[in-house]
Amino acid sequence: MKKSMPKRIIFPCLCCLSFYAGHLAVGETEALFSSQAELEPITITSAFVFPETIQNLQNQADGIAGSMRQNYKRAMEISWNTESQQELQERLHQLAELEGQLKKQMDRLASIADELYAYEQQAKSSHTGDPSFAYIHEGYQHADLLLSEVMAEVDIQRIKEAGSAIRQRMNELDEEEKARAADKPVEQDSPSDSGAELSQEKPVEMEEEKDQNTTLDESLPGVHAPGNQDTSEEASIENKDQELVSDEEKTLENSE
Repeated sequence: MKKSMPKRIIFPCLCCLSFYAGHLAVGETEALFSSQAELEPITITSAFVFPETIQNLQNQADGIAGSMRQNYKRAMEISWNTESQQELQERLHQLAELEGQLKKQMDRLASIADELYAYEQQAKSSHTGDPSFAYIHEGYQHADLLLSEVMAEVDIQRIKEAGSAIRQRMNELDEEEKARAADKPVEQDSPSDSGAELSQEKPVEMEEEKDQNTTLDESLPGVHAPGNQDTSEEASIENKDQELVSDEEKTLENSE
């Protein structure tokens, strides 16, 4: 019992000595570091736009530029040399859709370039000369170059001229159709046919006139007979002359 008591006392004493020694060691270390080095302020720069955002805008610009080139090629391949009004109408509708898509894509590409330009200006004003923001400048330069190339390649005015040519062709077909419709009655009433009809009508009229003449001749047989009217008149005149002569002779005899 007496031998175990010192062991129990020795162990807590050793623990206390170890803690005290550790405290002394740490205090001396802190004093050593504080005396040899001075703390410098650390500045942390936060990125106002992430590189992934700039890369996504670049990818969108690439996709829009490629789609615009394809749409413009399709628009220029549309032909208006056809004789079908329905086909021309379909091609005109397709051309109008492509023109609308190209205008929207051009506006979207320009807005991407403007957004990247705004990021670049912000980087210049806030972080001038900081190489960590070089990706913003590269993204803007890429989008601006794409916009310039597409504007030089895609000519909206040529698409409008193609639409005007299709509408002009449709008007020409309408005029041709009207001309064919107007020529149909002229072909039916051609001069040869009208002459034939007149020649066919004339004998009928002549026959009718002959019939009328015959009816008149039959109703007055002695009027139009050759010599009948003249001989009767001469006979009546001779008879009158003879009567006058006889009357004169009688008057002379009576006077004697």
